Amino acid sequence: MQLTQSGSLKQKGSEEMKALHLINKKEENSNKRKGINSVKDEPGVFMSCCWDFDFLEAKELIGGKIYFHNDKATKSFLGGKVLDVIQINMGDGETEYYSPEPGDKEKRQNRLMFKFQVSEDCREVKWSGRNHSMSWTSGIIDA
Repeated sequence: MQLTQSGSLKQKGSEEMKALHLINKKEENSNKRKGINSVKDEPGVFMSCCWDFDFLEAKELIGGKIYFHNDKATKSFLGGKVLDVIQINMGDGETEYYSPEPGDKEKRQNRLMFKFQVSEDCREVKWSGRNHSMSWTSGIIDA
């Protein structure tokens, strides 16, 4: 057994679980969160779209944790276990989980969606990882 940075024990040779903290704002004039939608016929499962990450690096998150924060100073309001990472091209137009917004055409079009199972133990978690003033993500870190 080996002690990890977070203070938990892991088997020698086992893969470290990954985690990701993200700032997620509310939609304008609404309490709904930008890009977070429930998955039909899958209770407690959500999609979060449209994030700018490298696909191969993001796939390391499958089985790991994702946390959503209002800002880096506040604990997570939502989070869960990452079930899948799906590629999306915003230039393809509206989908079940993506609604185009003004200015999207000027952004990088190849993005990712995270499919996750909500978990109570992923609420009220402190931000960890990158913490400079312009950070909107922790980066993919060891949990």
